[in-house]
Amino acid sequence: MPAGAEPAEPLCSRKQQTDLGNALKALGYTTKDDMLGVVTAWVGREINGSKDLTVSEAKQLTDELVAAAQQQADVDTQQEDVVDDDGVLPKPVDADTDAACLAGTN
Repeated sequence: MPAGAEPAEPLCSRKQQTDLGNALKALGYTTKDDMLGVVTAWVGREINGSKDLTVSEAKQLTDELVAAAQQQADVDTQQEDVVDDDGVLPKPVDADTDAACLAGTN
C-alpha cells in the first residue's frame, strides 16, 4: 500500500447481502435484474451484485430501503377499507346504476 494511502473499506458480509435482498423484496423488487438495477443506480457505479458493496454502502442502502418499506406499510395501513357501523364494507358506487335505480329503469 502506498505511503499515506488509507486501506479500502471491506466488502459487505453475507448477512448484509441477505438483509439487502430482503429489503428489496419488501419493496417489490423480486428479480435479480430489478434488484441489481436499484443497487447500481443507488451506488452510482457498475456492480455485479450486492457482494460488490462496501460495508457502509450495504448498511446505508438497506437502512433506506427498510425505511421506505415502513413508510409504504404505514400508507397502506391508512388506506385500509373502512367498515360501516354494521361491520359491512360499503359497496362502490356506480353512477349509472344509481341513476337507473333513481329513474326506475333498472
